[in-house]
Amino acid sequence: TERLNSRSSQIDQAVVKSTQFQELLQGLSEKVKAAGQRLSTQPAISTQPEAVKQQLEETSEIRSELEQLEEEITEAQALCEQLSVLMGEQYLKDELRKRLETVALPLKGLEDLAGDRMNRLQTALASSQQFQQMFDELHTWLEDRLKQQAQSGPISARLERLQCQIQEQEESQKSLNQHSGSYEMIVAEEESLLLSVHPGEEKTTVQSQLVSLKANWEELSKEIASRHSKLKDCLQKAQKYQRHVEDLFPWVEDCRSKMLELEVTLDLVQLEAALLRSKAMLSDVAKRRSLLEMLNSAADVLIDASEMDEDDIRDEKAEINHKMDAITEELQAKTESLEEMSQRLREFQESFRNIEKKLEGTKHQLEIYEALGPQACSSKNLEKLRAQQE
Repeated sequence: TERLNSRSSQIDQAVVKSTQFQELLQGLSEKVKAAGQRLSTQPAISTQPEAVKQQLEETSEIRSELEQLEEEITEAQALCEQLSVLMGEQYLKDELRKRLETVALPLKGLEDLAGDRMNRLQTALASSQQFQQMFDELHTWLEDRLKQQAQSGPISARLERLQCQIQEQEESQKSLNQHSGSYEMIVAEEESLLLSVHPGEEKTTVQSQLVSLKANWEELSKEIASRHSKLKDCLQKAQKYQRHVEDLFPWVEDCRSKMLELEVTLDLVQLEAALLRSKAMLSDVAKRRSLLEMLNSAADVLIDASEMDEDDIRDEKAEINHKMDAITEELQAKTESLEEMSQRLREFQESFRNIEKKLEGTKHQLEIYEALGPQACSSKNLEKLRAQQE
C-alpha cells in the first residue's frame, strides 16, 4: 500500500510538473518565434546617425527580451530535471531534453544574431559625427530619469493603483533597456579614447564624463530595480489579501441573507428545520474564522509593505471583522431563540396530547355511566366519577 501511495504521489507530481513544463515550453516557443520574427525584420544598418541610434535602441530591447527568455529557459531546465527524477524510463528523459532543445537552441541562435547586430550597430554609431551629441543626450536623459524616479509616488496598498504603478515602472525599465546599447557603446568608446588620449586636460575631461555617466547609469538601474522589486512584493501581498476578501466577503453577505430567512414559527417541523440550518450556519461561521484570521494577517502584511492607502485596507478589514462578529452574535441569539421555542413547543404538544388522552378516557367513562342508567348513581360509581373529575 505504501509503495502504491508513493507511486501514485509520484505520478500526480509528474502530471502537474509535466503540465507546467509543457505550458512553459509552449509560451517560450511563441515568444522565441515572435522575437525571431522581430529580429529578422530589422532593416539594414543605416548610414544616418539618428537612424542607427533608433536601430540600436530596438536591437537593445530585443536583446534584453532574449536575456529574459534565457531566465525562463533556466526555469524550464529546472522543471525538466525535476521531471527526469520522477520518470524512470530513459527514453522519456531523452524526449524531455529534446523538447527543451527545440526552444533553447533557436533562442541561443537569436542571442548570437542580436549580439552580432549590436556590435555592428555600435561600430557604425561610434564612427558617426553624432557621438558627442549622443553622449550629451544620454547624460541628460539619465539626469531627467533620476529626477523622475526620485519623485515617484509612494507605494499604494490598493491593487488597482499598484498595477498602474507597476506599469509605469515597467515603462521605465523598458526605456532603460532601450538605452542600454547606446550606454555600452559610449562607455566602450570613452574607454578607448582614454587609452589613446595623452595625460592632460582632455583626458581628465573624458575620464570625468565617463565616471559621471557610469555613476548615473548604475544609480538609475539600482533605483528602478529596487522600486520594481518593492512594487512586485507589495503586489503579491495585495493580490493575496484581495483573494481572501473575494473568498470571505460574498460568503458574509450570503450568510446574512440566509440568516434573515430563519423564522420562529409554531410549526414544529419548520422550526426544527430552521434550527438545524441555524446550527449548520454557526458551524460554518466557526470554520470561516480561520479564513478571517488569514485575511487579517494578509491585511497587516500588506499595510506594512505599502506606503499609502493603508487606511483603506484598515477600514475594509475592520468592516469585514465587524460583519463577521455581528453575524456570529445574531446567529447565536437566533439559535438560542429557536432552541427555546422548539423546547416550549414540544412541551406544549406533549401536555396537549396528555390532556387529550385524559379527555378521551373521561368521555369513555361517561359513556359507561350513561349505559348503567340508575345504577350510575350508586355511591361507588359516584365516587369513581368524582375521582375521574379530579
